[in-house]
Amino acid sequence: MSHDFSLQCYLAAQQDARISRHQYADLESLVHRLGLVDSVVGVDPPRQFTFQSHVPDILLVDDEPAIVEVWHLNLVERGYPDEAIHVFTSGDAAVTYVQSHSFGICLLDVQLRSLYSIRGEYISGIRVLRTMKDLYPAAKVILISGFVTYAMVKEAILGLGASYYLRKPCQVDDIGNIVQWAVDQLQS
Repeated sequence: MSHDFSLQCYLAAQQDARISRHQYADLESLVHRLGLVDSVVGVDPPRQFTFQSHVPDILLVDDEPAIVEVWHLNLVERGYPDEAIHVFTSGDAAVTYVQSHSFGICLLDVQLRSLYSIRGEYISGIRVLRTMKDLYPAAKVILISGFVTYAMVKEAILGLGASYYLRKPCQVDDIGNIVQWAVDQLQS
């Protein structure tokens, strides 16, 4: 299931008195919006994005160009302005970009090839997340990967401020619903 680690993290955080509700507010909001808890029906994914004001820039960071292209095309088809979408196929390029440009939303792979490596080494998406949240604490960063452990997800959400984790392969409707949630949160 694409949502299993996020749901586990949410349920564990609810039971742990040491964890402040503020630490998992985004996670809780998304778990309910997606209908992942008992007796809650999820919101249908938007056919078209709705914006009440300024459109937040969104970063798509994944070292697999085909995946980024699917995300990009899906967002544009649903009405996300192409000029507000920034695509990066390396974590290094994304970090360089956010050091001089603001953004509101990021879909971030956890295992990213490094631009500066000649041996195919990887840069951790967790390191990229840390940099992004240090510079833009209000940004909504969604981790999307097939290569994480529950402990990584828990640390990313409760310790570093990621909003959610979605396991690959995932449904584009889930991405659309999560992006609309992020837009709504940033515009409220």
